[in-house]
Amino acid sequence: MKLKNIEDIYELSPTQKGMLFHSLSAPDSGFYFQQFQCVLGGPLDVEALEGAWQQAIDRHPLLRTSFFWEGIDKPMQVVRQSAQVKVETTDWSDLSEAEQRVRLRQYLDSDRRRGFELRRLPLMRLTLFRLGSDKTRFVWSQHHLQLDGWSTSLLFKEVFLHNEALLARTPLNLPRPRPYRDYIAWLQRQSLTQAEQFWRRRLSGFSAPTPFVVDVPRAGNGDAGGQGQQEVRLSAEQTAMLREAARSRQLTVNAVVQGAWALLLLSRYSGEADVVFGATVAGRPAELSGVEQMLGLFINTLPMRVRVDEEAGVGAWLKEIQAEGAQAREYEYSPLVEVAGRSELPRGVPLFESLLVFDNYPFDASLAEQIKKRTGLDVTELRVVEQTNFPLSLTMMPGDELTLLMRYEHARFDAATISRMLRHLERLLKAVGGDVLCYQDLAGQLDPAQPVYGLLAKGLDGEQEAHSRIEDMAAEYIRAIREVQPEGPYHLCGWSMGGVISFEMSHQLDAQGESVSFLGLIDSVSPLIVPAEEDELILIEVFARNLGLIPQDLSISRGDMARMSLEEIPSYLGEQAKASNLLPAHLLTGRATQLYHVFKTNLEAFKRYQPRHPAGRITLWTSEETTSIIKDPTHGWGNLSVEKIEVFRMPGEHHTILRPPIVETLASQLETQLDKNVPVRASGQSSS
Repeated sequence: MKLKNIEDIYELSPTQKGMLFHSLSAPDSGFYFQQFQCVLGGPLDVEALEGAWQQAIDRHPLLRTSFFWEGIDKPMQVVRQSAQVKVETTDWSDLSEAEQRVRLRQYLDSDRRRGFELRRLPLMRLTLFRLGSDKTRFVWSQHHLQLDGWSTSLLFKEVFLHNEALLARTPLNLPRPRPYRDYIAWLQRQSLTQAEQFWRRRLSGFSAPTPFVVDVPRAGNGDAGGQGQQEVRLSAEQTAMLREAARSRQLTVNAVVQGAWALLLLSRYSGEADVVFGATVAGRPAELSGVEQMLGLFINTLPMRVRVDEEAGVGAWLKEIQAEGAQAREYEYSPLVEVAGRSELPRGVPLFESLLVFDNYPFDASLAEQIKKRTGLDVTELRVVEQTNFPLSLTMMPGDELTLLMRYEHARFDAATISRMLRHLERLLKAVGGDVLCYQDLAGQLDPAQPVYGLLAKGLDGEQEAHSRIEDMAAEYIRAIREVQPEGPYHLCGWSMGGVISFEMSHQLDAQGESVSFLGLIDSVSPLIVPAEEDELILIEVFARNLGLIPQDLSISRGDMARMSLEEIPSYLGEQAKASNLLPAHLLTGRATQLYHVFKTNLEAFKRYQPRHPAGRITLWTSEETTSIIKDPTHGWGNLSVEKIEVFRMPGEHHTILRPPIVETLASQLETQLDKNVPVRASGQSSS
């Protein structure tokens, strides 16, 4: 290494060391090679843009930094006094859009294979492809060793400030940036003793990495190398509902997605009750003044350990995940290699093989608007492409429409498996608005254009009392759906007592001047058929059957339950159901008594409910089991509808009508009815 043109030399951060190791270990893999691209619309001054990037490089030491590791005790980063950048231009304006897309793919592939010589500057490439007279694609290639996502967005914004000043021929006076070496110095002042104790406690008892039961290498497949990616995007309405559900429970969306990802691993893809996955943290210490405006690599990857809490509801479980994440952030400077060394895994065995990233880049509409106002350029199609050394990673990209991007190794996972995992994850997030597991299979069968929103019955979170009136339940559900869909027409559907609530919701919405264009009842019994006064033991049996806990399946009888106290029976049923794998993963033993209390309170509300008006058209699905008990083919709804009820007979029992394989037929019929969009009106009242 020649000593001329050197401004500074200092050590790498732990994260930089890890990235450097993986990049050197697999030089052809493209690990941590990033390609940022966007389309610039409008007149573009290439000379001014190149000058803007050069001014940013002159201003930030980190952008004049390269890396050395050979012949020295530890790798070092070397800051040069100067470095030059060049914007390359290529004209594709005479090509069709299809040809331009092919050329872009070819360029991105060759650019990735070219990589970077990490000892030489600059560690970035800037390329412009002219697509038309006023449209240019910009590709900025860089190595993740220098910048994290937050820094990337800060730099992008600064470049266009320089660009504006150059075009206007006016000076740009920006404050002197704090150099990245100050962060390295801060890291070196941190004691690892407390961090070591924390991670040793956090990972105690974890002795084997979380497996993937779908992780099957595919021999003989020509697509076995490299990484692929798939994504799913929640609609604006679904995203708003998820955000509101998180806010109402004092949770972040990040914590909710972490919980959904953990549950996906727990319930579907590992078979373990105790999982560990990687989670990225911002890594910018609040006590380091000006850190939010510093450029560099601050992020770190740390283990997130999640276990099933058998005593907690979903809300409490997610709060625990969030709290543990907050505790870990106190030690987010911990080197991952040191953290792994505090676990009980054998040396050399990875602590985790899946990664969860919260992509909090501040690239948003306001930034694009600022650039438009300052330079006249429209910035669209913002995108970042990169590869990590993890077999599986999930990136959350917030916005009006939450995007979930999954990257995976072709050698470990096939495309169909990844697609299925994303669908499962999407289903879980849609259900966060309520702990309504009975609707999950139905939601998965329906077209995403007509999603099912499951609403949480009050009391199931263990923190509130259950509603004692059907009218109050309906009013609360209306408030919830109006936060997502302020105006009608509305589609309402409910299973069991949910059908009665939907019926009442249709009346309240009609009274508010809103249109309800569909009212579907799934194996729901009319409130006009008031059940007899059952004793407590019969109520418990009905409760068990509604959850699919059939006494004969559990090898218990009413005689067995008669020998127990009323307080013991719900928990006993839960234990039996868990042992028989009849309960979903997070309807666990400790919640059985709580669930029964809500069930009993709701049943009392059902008995007291007096419908005020008949509804318009009702569509009813009935099970063989319920029909054999209630001889009226309309389940008592015939006297509460001003039109003839359309009835669909379904095989099976009350609790299986929403489960495979019956739910597939139900979903198909439900979609057909939704497509008809028949208006529903309360008798004697008009709907808008």
